Amino acid sequence: MELKLVYRALRKISDWALSEFYSEVYVEGQHNVPEAGPLIIVASHHNEMIDIATLAATIPYRRHLCFWAKSTMFKNPLSRVILTSSGAIPVYRNPNSNSAARTPSAKSLFDSTSETLAKGEVIGVFPEGTSYTEPRIAQVKEGAAWAAVEYVRWAKEHGRDGTDLVIVPVGIVYTDKSKYQSRLTFFRRYGEPIRLSPYSQPIPALEGSNNDSEEDARRIVKELTAEIEKRIIELTVNAPDWDTLYVSRMARDLLWPRDTDIPLKDFVGTSQRCVQAGGRRCRTTGPTTQIKQALLKYYSLLHYTGLDHTTLSSILPSPSPGTDERAPLLPANTPGTSLVTARSALRIFVCNALVTFLYPRFILFLPPFVVHIPAYVMGKLAARFLATPGEEEGIAQYKTIVGGEVLGTITTAYVVGWALRLVASYKLLGGLLSPRASDVSPAELPHYCTPPPPVVNPFIKRRPVDGQVPQVPSAWNEVKPVSSRRLMRHLLAARAEAAEALRRYPVSPVTVSH
Repeated sequence: MELKLVYRALRKISDWALSEFYSEVYVEGQHNVPEAGPLIIVASHHNEMIDIATLAATIPYRRHLCFWAKSTMFKNPLSRVILTSSGAIPVYRNPNSNSAARTPSAKSLFDSTSETLAKGEVIGVFPEGTSYTEPRIAQVKEGAAWAAVEYVRWAKEHGRDGTDLVIVPVGIVYTDKSKYQSRLTFFRRYGEPIRLSPYSQPIPALEGSNNDSEEDARRIVKELTAEIEKRIIELTVNAPDWDTLYVSRMARDLLWPRDTDIPLKDFVGTSQRCVQAGGRRCRTTGPTTQIKQALLKYYSLLHYTGLDHTTLSSILPSPSPGTDERAPLLPANTPGTSLVTARSALRIFVCNALVTFLYPRFILFLPPFVVHIPAYVMGKLAARFLATPGEEEGIAQYKTIVGGEVLGTITTAYVVGWALRLVASYKLLGGLLSPRASDVSPAELPHYCTPPPPVVNPFIKRRPVDGQVPQVPSAWNEVKPVSSRRLMRHLLAARAEAAEALRRYPVSPVTVSH
């Protein structure tokens, strides 16, 4: 086996980045990955280079992964040495192109891939063709399937069987991919392997192939691609549209407000059941539509105030939906409840400040924490100035690479929760100390009750979902930013409204095993 020193170095960096940026990584289904033999890994791709790092760091038996890379990157002698040592395979054309024509460049790509597989190595492919942020698996192209078919052809031409090749689907799911110390999960497993045995007989060797055999190859590629897509969808969270996804996220957070309430092994299944329940309800009219509107409004106001439900609930508890309790602290115009006063907000802020700064662990680890503040700032600045505005996967990538490598110490793991609660309590205090006249007016409020649309990825081919042609999101255009204090009372009212909506119209039963 080649040393691949660059690959080993990059994998070690990936280990550090993942362990420091994400608080928990869950991997399941390692038994589906063979210890030896030709293997194609087909994975979902929603987080740029971090997905590559994730695969390299978590693949069982620490097997080396080879990825396709643009051939132009091999022209420079130095970069060629680096790429070769990292296991990259040059691509002279788009391997996900639907064209089956064996052009010289295509032959070169697939021959190189087949030779790599014949050595018993692993090829990593992202069959979606691009990294993107969408509410579902938007597309699965044919590159991985063609690589498998061409390997069987190559093997037959060289007197081998070719049926030893295995395709293993992988679902990479992030609880919040751009949030420091969020959790990362490979849900359930590296999926059950797709074996080439049922497909190998109709695949002819290259020598002596004709039009009929080429049609057989195309048919098999389509069948394989459909099977790969089905498997990846089963391993990930998929919603028909953004509103349904946002509603399901908000319902999940209200039902299980703490990050650890849902074990990572149950995260994807629970999230998908929330999507299905929300999707069914959102297609109806009448009172159930109010649930969607209430949850969407609360989700949006959390976005515009820069808060999250977990942190807000930790400083200002609210009842779990499905109980007869009411929120103990609500805006003055909510009948039948006590009020969130400036005095109570001040008490919350002071308590959080004392807990943060006087906690023995914080004092003990304060010196190294101060040393690592520049890394945190660098990660934030890199995400702000290098990533495309509104492109979540780009933001996550730069935060992880620039900040995660040097930021992560045991200190930050302790302090990050305290810092978030302190900031949230400060925003709460500022909002309740400000005069009501300064709040966003009812006429302006609707602009902040809908989350901003995601950045449009031009490389995605949109297909009908449940018979509906998905709308292309408009260009990302954030509404006029306002201070969180002007939205704080609206946020608290929206939280009460969302919790009450779930209480009165509970989501279909969703269970979590502990």
